[in-house]
Amino acid sequence: MVADTGRRILARLVDAWIVWQFVQLAFGAPLALVLLRPAHGEGAHTMSLFIAALTVGGVLAAAAWAFLRIVRVARWGATVGHRIAGIAVVRQQDGGRPGMRRSWDRGFPPLLYRLSDELLAHTRDELGRCLHDRRAGTLVVRADVSPGQRLAAVAVLLFTLVSPIILLWWGEAAG
Repeated sequence: MVADTGRRILARLVDAWIVWQFVQLAFGAPLALVLLRPAHGEGAHTMSLFIAALTVGGVLAAAAWAFLRIVRVARWGATVGHRIAGIAVVRQQDGGRPGMRRSWDRGFPPLLYRLSDELLAHTRDELGRCLHDRRAGTLVVRADVSPGQRLAAVAVLLFTLVSPIILLWWGEAAG
């Protein structure tokens, strides 16, 4: 059975939240190190550290996104959000896990296609596939999720909800 729009939206929101936490950590930590360090030397040196921090943060954020949206789907057929929503990504032909090639095709389409896909994400064909699923030959279906899998997914989500609070508290306690 093809997954309904509500489950897909829930999965995207959970995944977006998790990636956002990694983006904040990836950009925030290097920037804090640069901006909060004592001022020594020239402004050009600080600017080069700032640019390096942005570069490292961007690479880390992209890696987190790729792991969540491509590697997890390729290896386990679902992201954390998919697990919580009770859905999975499968190959259209036989219902198996999509594998790396299909997950890559599903997750990294060209920029213009991706923008249109986000705007029309839930425009479906007769099989209920979105644009990125049609391109990759995949379907998003309702899936049985074991209580252990759902608990693990919820634990990851709770960690991303609580970790910013812990980091703020730790920063205040250290300062």
